[in-house]
Amino acid sequence: MVITVEQAAYQSHWSRQDYTRELEQPNLAQNYLLTMNNKIIGVGGFWALADEAHITTVSINPTWQGQQLGDWLLFYLLSQARYSSLRLATLEIRASNHRAMRLYQKYQFNIVGERPKYYPDGEMALILTTPPINTPDYQTFMQNRGCIIKQQLAKKYSTGELYHEQPIF
Repeated sequence: MVITVEQAAYQSHWSRQDYTRELEQPNLAQNYLLTMNNKIIGVGGFWALADEAHITTVSINPTWQGQQLGDWLLFYLLSQARYSSLRLATLEIRASNHRAMRLYQKYQFNIVGERPKYYPDGEMALILTTPPINTPDYQTFMQNRGCIIKQQLAKKYSTGELYHEQPIF
């Protein structure tokens, strides 16, 4: 289930209670599953706060990591944020998570701040944000990025194997 994906992907992860709170706020939280052949392989979500999409998670089961699925999930989240008329996206990331940082940089996230001792183990979080996602320039970027990801995934998976859906926890 969703919690299993998070536990496998991260040393600090959300609890069942955290996800329950998410479901109780459908106007705030938008959460999606990435499934393949009816198996949950990833979860992503964001909070719609004023005009921002605050990305809360982009998690791919470790068995499926390294196959551009996190890229696809982030692309989908940013697309949904734009369709929800949000202006930009923000998130926190562990300062040591270089792999995720490379992914976020592909989408033009920039470091805008730090949160000292943010994680339970005392590690600092970096605060990242995108440029405005509702501009013609960013939309052109997203169209091009979407084409690249779809081409890469088409080489690995048959059409219709990957699905996004709103989860039921």
